Amino acid sequence: MLDLAWAMPDGGAPMLTIAEFVERFGLDETVRMTDERGDGRVGKDLLVGALTAAQAIVEGALSSRYALPLDDVPQLVKVWIGDIARARLYPNGAPEGIEAPAKAAARALERIEDGKSSLPGAPAAPPSDDGGVAFHSGGRAYPNGLKGFGL
Repeated sequence: MLDLAWAMPDGGAPMLTIAEFVERFGLDETVRMTDERGDGRVGKDLLVGALTAAQAIVEGALSSRYALPLDDVPQLVKVWIGDIARARLYPNGAPEGIEAPAKAAARALERIEDGKSSLPGAPAAPPSDDGGVAFHSGGRAYPNGLKGFGL
């Protein structure tokens, strides 16, 4: 029996579940990629590690433009996380048919991060004023230009 529950290290909800990953890529391939003990079972720790890393990559790209966590995770985001996680499960490099979708996901995320593309159906992040710097000139602090001080 496969335990399909997992949570992000911060306790947050995963954007892609183990069940969704297995459904997309098949149980046989998932076992082949994660079976560290050779017992014919899904290596949950290895799979969760790849899913966590993939989700972190996606969240990093989306965080400047979208309010996270996403209330309703778009299917496209799930596809990107799955493709990135799948490629990460090949420690010696993913085969071309697996590496190409992961690279395509990375390019799509870069376009979103750069503001050249958007994520359909996801609400934009509210404007943030907690990191910007504002300057206001109230005039000269020394109206006479420090005359008489040799400046």
